[in-house]
Amino acid sequence: MKTTTSILILALAALLAGCGAPKVGMYRGGPSHAGVYDAAGVPQLQAVHWKFATGSPINTSPTVFNGVAYVGNQEGYVFAVAVEDGRERWRFKTGSAVGGAPVVTESHAYVSSQDGHLYALDVRTGQPSWDYTADAALTTAPVLVNGRLYVGATDGHLHAVDATNGRALWRVRVGGAIYASPAVHADQVVFGADDGYLYALRTDDGQERWRFRTRNAVQAAPVLTDTVALAGSRDHTLYAVDMQTGQTVWRRQFNGPMQSAPAVVKNTVIFGSNDGYVYAVDLASGEQRWKFRTRDWVAGGAAVAGELVYVGSYDRHVYALNLRDGTARWNFRTDGAVATAPVVDGKFVYFGSMDGHLYAVK
Repeated sequence: MKTTTSILILALAALLAGCGAPKVGMYRGGPSHAGVYDAAGVPQLQAVHWKFATGSPINTSPTVFNGVAYVGNQEGYVFAVAVEDGRERWRFKTGSAVGGAPVVTESHAYVSSQDGHLYALDVRTGQPSWDYTADAALTTAPVLVNGRLYVGATDGHLHAVDATNGRALWRVRVGGAIYASPAVHADQVVFGADDGYLYALRTDDGQERWRFRTRNAVQAAPVLTDTVALAGSRDHTLYAVDMQTGQTVWRRQFNGPMQSAPAVVKNTVIFGSNDGYVYAVDLASGEQRWKFRTRDWVAGGAAVAGELVYVGSYDRHVYALNLRDGTARWNFRTDGAVATAPVVDGKFVYFGSMDGHLYAVK
């Protein structure tokens, strides 16, 4: 009887702990930026469910959360769009281009802007609850972990901000502008900068754990696993770096600069290059498994759902590729470059285009 009671107590505790875990929507599907979505996706393209005109090019990924898609454009607007029918819920104007995909919780959408502000917008109304002021343009998607927001700026500062009130917790300056959205795993926040380094800082106080030197700017968001940080550089190389020591695990050089955030699934790393290819390599060794050719830069990250990889290209297309061998399942053409990562939610794929539209396809 004691054993049964103990099991029930443990099960109830686990259930309550799960219920208490906050739900968050963010860039690349989570703080480690794996780019993997638990969704059916679109195995066969049928139709455009809707497209929403924002009036200005979109070069940030959307965030889909609780039936609403949130996206920013280069004119500085943030839009909340109902996923059911593509109708606008609200819009908010920042002072410059939106810096990256919003972080969305049950109560707020946190939005970075190149006007130097990080805004906490009420998800019901779009009105700001607070805004945090930096000294330079904020050019990355924020990431939210344990009530702290992390965001990078063009003056080389990484900022840690209290999500409840917008109070500065700490900031650390590195040797170059930060365009690579930070990723968080365990007690480390990892990001790249234009000085060619990949940095790992402690999340609680910003103290440096390690730095890793590449040969050019690191402008692609890293992806973090338990053991390695994976990041591409404009030196044409994808690096796997030990999460504890900051030492090289492996490196593989390709034929173009890398601005595409990698995705990691089933021991496979998937990423794009400005040479126009999408690559899949082995997580343990970096050995190539397959590649797929588009007709222009692949600067946005890949999104994975089920057995498909979704990726956009500057050739104006979004492609659905088979995860196993990289063969194309379908493609969809927009009227502008697709410079950012798609998002998969339910039976839909969402992506923005430089033609100024947010698309939902099914």
